[in-house]
Amino acid sequence: MKADSLLLAIEIGWWVVALGLPILLLAAIRLPRKWRWRVPAVVLVSWSALVLYTSEVYFPTGVAHATQLGIDNPYQGFDNNNFVPVLVLGWLLPLTACTIAAFGRLALQKHRGGKE
Repeated sequence: MKADSLLLAIEIGWWVVALGLPILLLAAIRLPRKWRWRVPAVVLVSWSALVLYTSEVYFPTGVAHATQLGIDNPYQGFDNNNFVPVLVLGWLLPLTACTIAAFGRLALQKHRGGKE
């Protein structure tokens, strides 16, 4: 696999972890039963996965790609200045995915004519 396509796959994987993992966890995990308790747990797990994915997969791959291209400072764009926003605001994308899933669930319940 070429370095450009590998980096593209890693970037797509970042979005899958940020937005797809929370929806998958909401569908797969049934405890706790109430969404007001399940959503914070899913957001916490998804945020942790996003931070780990960013630090252990995305950044090292980006540095290796920049090194292969011969860029003078391969860490530019893959240092602590770019990690802090993921660490501080990384919960926002999983929460957005959970909010969209909640509205979809609400619309589906209303369409079916009541609560499940």
